Parts: sequence; structure tokens; C-alpha cells
Amino acid sequence: MTPLQLNILILALGVIQGIFLVVLLSGKRRSIPVYPFLASYLIVLIAQIVFKLASKIWLMETMRPVYMLSYYFPFLYGPIIWLFFRQCAAIKFQWKWDWLHFVPFFMGLEIVLFHNHRGSQYIFPFFINRQSVMFLELVSLGIYHASAFILLRKNKSVFFPQFKTLYEERMKWLQQFLISSFLVCVSISVIIYLMFIKYPNLQNLRFGFVLLTVFVYWISYRTWSQPGLFQVIIGGASFSMQPFVSPLSSKSIIKKYSNSGLDNNQLEKIIASVEIKMQKEKLFLDPDLTIDSLALSIPCSRHHLSQAINEKLGKSFNDFVNGYRVEETKALLNDQNHKSYKIASLAYEAGFNSLSTFNEVFKRFTGLTPTQFRSQQENVELRKQRI
Repeated sequence: MTPLQLNILILALGVIQGIFLVVLLSGKRRSIPVYPFLASYLIVLIAQIVFKLASKIWLMETMRPVYMLSYYFPFLYGPIIWLFFRQCAAIKFQWKWDWLHFVPFFMGLEIVLFHNHRGSQYIFPFFINRQSVMFLELVSLGIYHASAFILLRKNKSVFFPQFKTLYEERMKWLQQFLISSFLVCVSISVIIYLMFIKYPNLQNLRFGFVLLTVFVYWISYRTWSQPGLFQVIIGGASFSMQPFVSPLSSKSIIKKYSNSGLDNNQLEKIIASVEIKMQKEKLFLDPDLTIDSLALSIPCSRHHLSQAINEKLGKSFNDFVNGYRVEETKALLNDQNHKSYKIASLAYEAGFNSLSTFNEVFKRFTGLTPTQFRSQQENVELRKQRI
């Protein structure tokens, strides 16, 4: 096997492994909030490798615009890494502004599609000259990776000490990932520049793209061996609880969450955190509250919040939230200031968005209909007044 054939084989293995990893993560995207950005990052890496598997002459003759676009891929790595780390810190993606991070790449796309258009030379002069493009790519990679590092250091306080072991592993992984990403992306950017400027000389530099395959396999290894590293596992309480879990459901729960990686203490901390959040901020009053939004507010992953509620409380997410809503409704029914209010109005005020659901849930939780409960409380008040 010639060195060139070996290089092609290694790059092909990187493509196959990258595709496998994206598919693997897609099956877990509900429990991995950072999935879209991690998958996007991998897809760009895969595309970069694919363009080095084929002959440059053939690509230039048959797919010139697409091939030329690959020279601007380094403008994608930085923004995606930055957004990846923001999502790790539970900062939501904002379409209104965050798409602006990709403007340099879109400028490159415009030049590739309209490379014969003279206007491009005047509108984007720096993007016509390859030296200028490489300089801007390096600046972009440096700024975004540095910003991600600052964000990582700044948000250390978000990772609470009760998750010390998991926190240390996660911080170590993120730092390694960030440094590796910067070194690999800068190396690839320099290699692309040199191969373009010195063509057809220095074509042996194409062996440098093996770095991408090694990087993909490293990410795959960490994903497979420690899936919790990619999840937002954060909480913020300092006391424990011992709620009842039905023995009938314990076996199925254990099987369902057997690979989650959380121990009993961590689950208790998540429950404590979410209950403090519900009691203080009354998030249950929002009729559109979902397990995803609740998990993000703690923050922790959707999967781990579901596991904590199921295992430690023996409840579904809906029962957990509706329990707070029923208690809120009971408090409103007992409040003299709400005595003239209709029961339906109080139900909506407590966070229910369906009257039929409210009646069914209230009866199941209290053993009484809302009307019976109000009558019972009124009778209690009358007896107190007589005494």
C-alpha cells in the first residue's frame, strides 16, 4: 500500500466514524442539549475530510464552487465552538443575533458563487486575496476559541460542588476539547493556505488532514466512554430528600436509566434544586412549562431531570408539575380574597390550561372535586365562626 493510499484509507475511516458519531448522537439528542452544535461541528469536519479524499483536479473541473467553498470552512469552526460552549453553559441560541457569527462564511459563499462578478472584488476585497483570508480565519479561530475559554472559566460557578467528581471530569474534557479544536483548526487552516498558494508543490501536506480523523476518533471515544460529559449536569441545592418510589416501577426505572451515570446523591441534589426553583419562582404557573424549559432553568439535562423525578419521587413530569398546581388551586380556594372567583378562573391562574384536565387531576390528587373541596372549606370556616 502506497503512502497516498494509506492516507486515503485513514481519511475514509474518519468520514465513516464521523457519520457514525453524528447518527449515534442524534438518537440521544433529547438528553444532549448541545447536540445541534456538536453535530454541526462534526459535519464540517467530515466535509473537510471528504474534499481531501478526491482528486483536486477532478473536483476543480466538476465541482469547482463546492470545492472552493471548503477553503472558507475555518470560518465555521470558531462560531460553532463558541455556540457549543454557550449551550454547555445553558445559554440559549438566539436566531435574531447569533446567525451574524456566520457572516464571514456567507461572504466567502458569495465570492465562490459569483467569483466572476467584479462587484465582489470591491465589496469583499479581503476575501479575494488568499493571504488575507487565512489571516482572517486565524483571527476568527483565535477570538472564538479564546471567548469560549473565557466563558468556560467564568461559568465555573455554575457547576456546583455537590457534583464535584462530574464537574472535574466535565471541565477537564471541555478544556481538552477546546485546546484540541484550536490546534487542529489552526493547523488545517495553515495547511489549506499552503496547499493553495504552492499548488502543485507541497501536496504532501494533504497528509496533515489525518489530524481530522484522529480528532474525530478521539471525540468518538470520549462520547462512547463518558456520555455524561456532553450533557448539562448542573444543580444548586444543599440538602437531601428521601421521597417514596413505587416498588412496582423501580425495576423498569433502573433499566431505563441504567446508563445515566448519576449516583443517588446527585439525583437528590437535582430534586432539591428543582423543588426550590418551583417553590420560589412558581414556574408551574406557566401553562406552557415543559420538561426541557424546566431542565434549562436549573440547569440540568432533560434526561437527568426526568430520571430524578421518576426515581426519587416516583412520579411523571406531568404529575410532578400538576401537584404544585393543585396545591396552588387549593390555596386560592381557601383565600378569602378569591372567594367570589369562579373555580375555572382559579384553575387557569394556577397554571392549568384545560378545565377537563384540571377537574380530573384535582380529583385524583385530593379525592374531591373542586366544588366539593370549596364547599368543605366553607363549612370549616362556618364552624370556626360559630365557635
